[in-house]
Amino acid sequence: MASSGVNPELELQSVRSVTNMRLLFALTPPVFYLVAILCTWFYPLSEERMVEVRAELDARKARSIANGSVSVI
Repeated sequence: MASSGVNPELELQSVRSVTNMRLLFALTPPVFYLVAILCTWFYPLSEERMVEVRAELDARKARSIANGSVSVI
C-alpha cells in the first residue's frame, strides 16, 4: 500500500492514492494470469512427452503396489 501513496494516519486518502490502489488491485491479477498463460504456453509438453510421463507414473505405481507401500483404492 505504501507504493500507492496511502498514508495510514489519514482518515481520508487523496484521490491519487485511491486511484493508484484501484489500478494496483485491477492490474495485478491480469499480469499474473498472463505470466501463468505464458508459462503454460511455452512449457515443453508434447504428446510424446505426456506418454513418457504417464508410463513412468504407472511404473512407479506398480512398484509401490508390489512393495505393499501404497494401497489401491
